[in-house]
Amino acid sequence: MCAEARHSPTTDEEKNSFERSPRRVNISPSRSCPGCDLRYIGSAAGISVGAQSGAQAQVVKIGAADSLGSVVLSAKGNLSLAGHDVLVGGAVDSAGTTAPVRLEAGKNVNLTATGIDGHVVLQGGNFDTSFGHGFGSIQVNAGGNISLTGKHVIVHGGSAVIDIGSISDVTVDVHTDVDLTAHGNVTITGAADVDISGGKASIQGTASAGDDTLTADASVSITAHRNIKVTGPVITLQGGTALVKTKAAGTSVGVDASADAGVSLLSLQHGGSISLTGGSSSTGQVHIVGGVAGRGGLASAIGDKSRASAEALAGVSITGPALRKLVIKADRVDISAGAAGAGSGTGSSVLAMPATDLHEVKHYDILFGTTL
Repeated sequence: MCAEARHSPTTDEEKNSFERSPRRVNISPSRSCPGCDLRYIGSAAGISVGAQSGAQAQVVKIGAADSLGSVVLSAKGNLSLAGHDVLVGGAVDSAGTTAPVRLEAGKNVNLTATGIDGHVVLQGGNFDTSFGHGFGSIQVNAGGNISLTGKHVIVHGGSAVIDIGSISDVTVDVHTDVDLTAHGNVTITGAADVDISGGKASIQGTASAGDDTLTADASVSITAHRNIKVTGPVITLQGGTALVKTKAAGTSVGVDASADAGVSLLSLQHGGSISLTGGSSSTGQVHIVGGVAGRGGLASAIGDKSRASAEALAGVSITGPALRKLVIKADRVDISAGAAGAGSGTGSSVLAMPATDLHEVKHYDILFGTTL
């Protein structure tokens, strides 16, 4: 394929040729385009990245260490990525990438790790700033279904840190969240384990003039317009860490801070269902654990007509507007709320669930959280 066709494909054959994949799919820092949007737009037939199974399979990486650009794979049909491991966003390198990633398909999105010990990992990036906007989030949108399949399936929020120091009258928002939205079903299957966890959202600083609005989002949100099914011998849903420590010091100064590191499973269908099945063996486990919200955090106002509000969220929510059934099936099920910090802000790590239909549960623990 000539260089012009590789960089500016026009025919369906050119668009779906993965001779271009080192630039568009396996994106490394040396091949990234600082400040650019790296895009691959597929034809109606969709996009498929195939790989051999077993030891010869290649690792599929979707991400870029670039805080200014983004990575987008978009298909009118299906978007299917398969390899020994499938790594997206901050999972691409040990430092954690910061470029936002968007995978979208008019039909289905399928991520499959074919390796014997294969991993499907979606992890938000790392972003630490004192001003402006930062985006290291992952968005997966499907007009049909979303499927994540591998020996290990990991979906983690990233790290969103805001430290304004003494900068005043600013709006700062950082997003390193992971958001999966399907107009059909979401199916997550880990042959060994499934780990869905919030990341770290931290905000601190002192404002001495004007109004500051600070938002840090390292949450994980999985939304299906129909049903959600999570299967694996060990399933973990865990809130992350959301910390807020802000102060308004001065006259008529305002600080509004919101940190979110929670986990949400949401079925939008009337009569929809969410199921967590800890495998078929007698050792299956499901762990649902609230995170740490607002620990050591506070929102304080010093001065005439000053105000400071703080919200820290690190809970696990499994719900729907008209959810018909929530099924948790395993040999052992542990549910525990996390730690919610006191103060004038709001700390929330409460597990929100509808009435639960439990089948074949031999051991069921509910541990109440601690207020610090």
